[in-house]
Amino acid sequence: MSSLFPENETPPHELGFEYQIKRSWRKSAAIHVRAGIVEVRIPFGINEKWVAEFVYEKRHWVLKKLAAMAVKSEQAPSLKWQSDLLWMGENKKLLYVWGKKKAVKIVDDQLQIQGPNAPDHAQRSALLQRFFKQQAKVYLTTRTLEISEKIGLQNTLKQVTFRRTKTKWGHCTNQGTIQYNWLIMGAPLHVIDYLIYHELTHLIHPNHSARYWGQVKTFYPEFELGKTWLKKNGHRLSWC
Repeated sequence: MSSLFPENETPPHELGFEYQIKRSWRKSAAIHVRAGIVEVRIPFGINEKWVAEFVYEKRHWVLKKLAAMAVKSEQAPSLKWQSDLLWMGENKKLLYVWGKKKAVKIVDDQLQIQGPNAPDHAQRSALLQRFFKQQAKVYLTTRTLEISEKIGLQNTLKQVTFRRTKTKWGHCTNQGTIQYNWLIMGAPLHVIDYLIYHELTHLIHPNHSARYWGQVKTFYPEFELGKTWLKKNGHRLSWC
C-alpha cells in the first residue's frame, strides 16, 4: 500500500476528531461513523502509520458526517415540558395537566400527561412509552391487516409484534412475523403506510433487490416519499 506522505514525514495529528481502530480478517479498510464515534476497520497486518494516512485522506468526509450528526443531535426531541414531540406527523406540545388518574392524551395540538402530580423525566418517558406502544398495537396491527388483505398477503402474514430498536423501523421474518418499532407512530400517516408496505413486501422478497423495490413500487407507487422522509427525519422520532 502506497504512502501519502514523504518517508520521513508523519501524517498531521490535528484532524479535528479522534478515531478508534478495529482489526479483523476483513480484506479492505473502511471508516464507520456512528453516534459521533469514528471507527476505522482494517485487516490484520496494517500498521498505524498507514491508518493515520488513510484517515487523513478521508478527513473531509468524516468531518462532514460528524457535522451532519451534530445537527441531527440538536434536532433530536427531548421530554422537557413545552417541547414538541411528533405524533402522526404533527408537532404536539408536551404539557402536564392535573388529573385524578395518570393518563396520556392527545388534545388538539397538545400531548398531555395527566395525573395528580407532575411526573419527573423518567416517569414521563415511561408513560409516553406505554402510550405509544398501546396506540401502535391498535393502529399498526389494524392497518397492516387492512393492507395485507388489499395486496393479497393476508394468508402469508402470521403475526404483528412490537419492539423498540435502535437502528430499524421494521423487520420481517421468514416465518411471516412483522415487527415494528412503535416510535414510528410519530411519523406522518403516509410514512407509516410506506413502512407497512415495505415490511409486507418482504413476505415475497426477503431482501432489498431490484425485484423487491419494483414490487414495493407496484404496491405503493408513492413509496419514495415515505422512504425519503424517514431518511431525513427519522432522528426526530427517537425520544427514548
